[in-house]
Amino acid sequence: MANTTNNLADNWEYQYDKETYVMADVWKILKPCEDGKYRGDCEDFAFTWAFLENGESYGKLLWKLATGKYKIWFVRVRNGGGHAVLQLENGMFVDNWSKRPV
Repeated sequence: MANTTNNLADNWEYQYDKETYVMADVWKILKPCEDGKYRGDCEDFAFTWAFLENGESYGKLLWKLATGKYKIWFVRVRNGGGHAVLQLENGMFVDNWSKRPV
C-alpha cells in the first residue's frame, strides 16, 4: 500500500472545508481530482491515508477504528486552532504535515 499512500502524500494540497463545501467541517475520504491532486484538510488526509493503507476497504478501515487499532486525535495548535492526526496500530502517527508515518 505504500505506493498509494506515497501518491497521496506527493499530491496533497491543503484546502479548507469552507472553500470546498461551504460548511465549517466535513470529514471525508478523498478521491484524486482531475489533475491528480488530493484536496482537503487534516482529517480528510487522515481518513484517506487510512483508507488507502487498508486496500481501499471501508470494512477494514472501520474495523481498525472500532477496535482502537487506528485512532484519530484532535490536537490544539499554537495559534488556537485544531489539527487532526492519525495514530497507527504500531504507535506511529501520520498527518498532512509529516505526510508519512513518524
